[in-house]
Amino acid sequence: MLAEVVVAVVDDSKLSSVLSAIHGAGLGHVARGIRSKIGTTRTSRGTARSTSRGDMREQLRHNGIPVEQLPGALEGEERLLVVNAAARSSSTADLMLQHGATAVWIVSPAGGWIEIDDRAETVMPVAGLVAEQSALGAPTNADRLPRVAASAEIGLPADPSPD
Repeated sequence: MLAEVVVAVVDDSKLSSVLSAIHGAGLGHVARGIRSKIGTTRTSRGTARSTSRGDMREQLRHNGIPVEQLPGALEGEERLLVVNAAARSSSTADLMLQHGATAVWIVSPAGGWIEIDDRAETVMPVAGLVAEQSALGAPTNADRLPRVAASAEIGLPADPSPD
């Protein structure tokens, strides 16, 4: 495996939504569904045939995905959606979560499985940091930081302590 791959668990009820989003993002040609379920399907002649797909771990390995650190949560899954998104792995993982994937991992070429969740974290600049960096002669990029209004400017009390 030469680039990152996104692996997601998607329920039947959300599969259409996730696949539509993947195709809409231009990633349909690098997406693949993997099933381990043994069942039957109808052929073009109307006869039933077995659809044994085999072990999920072996199918992932066959697709070039390192399985040495495979998360235990994937052991019992019957269907996975795999997207070879390379540099777009992070945004692809987010997209899949937004459209209903129950669990998503980004797999590195070195074999590490990083679980992605849908929690958003906001990083705000620390007010005193710019002044500190400036005093030390370090570049501050202060002109690029968003301006944060002071409490008084937006009508909040100076000390918002509870009564």
